[in-house]
Amino acid sequence: MNLNFFMMRKPIPIFEKRLLRFYSKPLLILFAFFMIATQINAQTGVIAEDCTCLSNNSCSGDGQFSTLIRINNGGAGPWYIAQDSIRGLYKDPSPAPPAQPDEFTTGPGGEQLTSVGAGVFELRGIHIDGQGYWVKLTDGSADTLEFEIAAGHCVYPHTKIIGDDFVCEGQESTYTTQSNVGSTYSWSLDHGGVFTSATNTNSVTVAWDDNSDGSVHHLSVAENSANGCTVYDTMNVVIEDTIALACNNSVQISLDANCAGELTADMFLEDPQYEGESYSLFIQDQNGVFLNQDTLSSDMVGNTYIVTVQHQCSGNMCWANMLVLDKTAPEVECGSDTVRCSDPVRPQDLNMYPIVHYTSIHTTANPYIYIAKGTPGCSDLTMQYFDDVEDGDCGTDFTSIIYRTWFVSDPSGNQSSCVDTIYTTPTGLDDITYPVNWDGLPGNHDFIEACSNYKKDLNGNPHPDYTGAPAGPLCGNIMINYTDHKRIYLCGEGGQSYKVLREWVVMDNCTGASFDTIQIIAVMDTRSPYVSIPGLVNNTLVVETQDYDCGSDVILPIPHIRDCSGTTYTVGYQLADEDGNFPDPVIPYTTVHPHGGSYVLQSIPTGLARVKYTVKDDCGNTTEKIFLVRVNDSLPPQAICDQHTTITLTDEGIGYLNKITFDDGSYDNCTDVTFRVRRMSSTCDP
Repeated sequence: MNLNFFMMRKPIPIFEKRLLRFYSKPLLILFAFFMIATQINAQTGVIAEDCTCLSNNSCSGDGQFSTLIRINNGGAGPWYIAQDSIRGLYKDPSPAPPAQPDEFTTGPGGEQLTSVGAGVFELRGIHIDGQGYWVKLTDGSADTLEFEIAAGHCVYPHTKIIGDDFVCEGQESTYTTQSNVGSTYSWSLDHGGVFTSATNTNSVTVAWDDNSDGSVHHLSVAENSANGCTVYDTMNVVIEDTIALACNNSVQISLDANCAGELTADMFLEDPQYEGESYSLFIQDQNGVFLNQDTLSSDMVGNTYIVTVQHQCSGNMCWANMLVLDKTAPEVECGSDTVRCSDPVRPQDLNMYPIVHYTSIHTTANPYIYIAKGTPGCSDLTMQYFDDVEDGDCGTDFTSIIYRTWFVSDPSGNQSSCVDTIYTTPTGLDDITYPVNWDGLPGNHDFIEACSNYKKDLNGNPHPDYTGAPAGPLCGNIMINYTDHKRIYLCGEGGQSYKVLREWVVMDNCTGASFDTIQIIAVMDTRSPYVSIPGLVNNTLVVETQDYDCGSDVILPIPHIRDCSGTTYTVGYQLADEDGNFPDPVIPYTTVHPHGGSYVLQSIPTGLARVKYTVKDDCGNTTEKIFLVRVNDSLPPQAICDQHTTITLTDEGIGYLNKITFDDGSYDNCTDVTFRVRRMSSTCDP
């Protein structure tokens, strides 16, 4: 019991502190006297008797102990058990086991403690073997006392004789019971044998008679424990006689649900006289090999064995043929589940099979048949199911109910069945997700490339299989439709680049509620035109100068252009200097204007020119193609001479003439001409 004292404290003024210097010792004496007086007057409690054994157990664990609780300095009382403040403590007296003890009535109107003197009160009760108790007592004021005996503090000895209850004639057997510190033992035997050891310990040896009289002999022990409990136990012993054995010729034994089984002699004997421990069993297979076991196992199913039954005391034997069978139907357990109507409902999707215990499930070529391995039975199980679907309507909570009937069988032909019930719930508009736009904005899909290979609907617009459609658990109550509004062309009227506004309408046919949304789908030509220039050799167009001109009017080839949209192109050029060097590319090209449907470079001198085609489609995608034009002068000079020239010789026979004398207008289209004259071969003498 805890006593709490409370004292009011306040700051001590200065003049009071001074007085304490002189009166501190008397004050301490007064305080000590107050403490002693308070402790003397405080109530105290004690468990005067804790484990008084009543030695009245009818079986293990129901024996009773008596206890006595005493309160001192309890005042005038009365004292009683606080309301609902008791556990494991009962009235004394109470009925003896195996009857239940009587409970106390708690609170002010219940049983009161007995006053045995001035301020002294007692409560006697009983508690049960090994359980302990707790109780709170009060006098109706704030004063309470609690008492407790822990579980396991007061216990009866667990006296149990261990030894052979069927013995052979003349057999000597030892019998024991648990040895407990402080206990004394006393053994007794009514008849049929004599003790060959001391009878006052926890172990005794008995020499049984040589002749069985067919009666039951009673071996008893009384144990007196240290806490005063006296416990008795008796074993019935039979002395077995020499007997004749007769076995059933053919016995069929079925394994249990765990594909196991224990063999006992009474399974094979026609009239067993003693219990199974009196016999030995020997098992042989059809080849005469003895099995080192006396239990059944899965590998024995379907096989026949020879079982020998031998009476241990007499040695007599008989034989039986044992056929081991598996007759236990598979244990099945079906259930129910609720899923959304669009969820897959295969057994593996729901993890819903008709058996509980297995290590693995395997599929087969038949999608409705599964194999369960690692089951408690003797072999793998084959599970096959059939679905019966009951469609719901708008007046029910489910779009459908699936009744799945399972048939589970083993190789021995045993079969069980059960039915799973699967409910599918309808779709709400909130369960639907809608397709995103194809407009190239952040978070959306990019444009659909014009002229690319995508699926189209009957109107030639991108098909929902490509651009997406409302998705979710789409069941029979949901209707979906779409309408494409008029195209908005992006790169010229009637082109391949356009934007279409697709309006989706989703309706719940059961509630009539609907939701519509717009999906923007843009088809855009974002690729540059493909351009090739015909007639080029090593990216160069070679032309010759024209007659009478040291240059050429170059007709440029028409480019080959492939593009999803309409295209146009422009032409510009730059001339190289005499050394073949071109101007800086940043310098603008000279624009060439079309003439008669063609582009012509007018009067391009000999040498190199750089030509640039700029091809642009209706969506603004461009491609530049640059190549060279080389103008060559391959025309020879034109020589024009006088056919006949007459000259006059001097008296000495010499005549002079200039080379120009022979020219009659020789020329070249690009450069000056050079004249050289020589004498032609002649037969005349000089």
